[in-house]
Amino acid sequence: MKRRIPNPLVIQTIFGPEVATKKCNCCGEEKYVHEFYCVSESRLNKFKRMGEQVREQCISCWAKYQGRVWLPIYLKTGRII
Repeated sequence: MKRRIPNPLVIQTIFGPEVATKKCNCCGEEKYVHEFYCVSESRLNKFKRMGEQVREQCISCWAKYQGRVWLPIYLKTGRII
């Protein structure tokens, strides 16, 4: 399965153009949007555009946990939330 990575998204702020960032819900780090996989077409509804929607976990966390947010917490504490 080939996952799609979005192009770097440049947004305009009051300080000038910047690359868009997003916080990973697993490691908690602020990373660039192009460091996340795109959401698959089957998960999108007809109102969202394909190129702009990314997953909640970064690529490195997705490789370890495959979208399971509870797994790193379980490995640290030994119990599920």
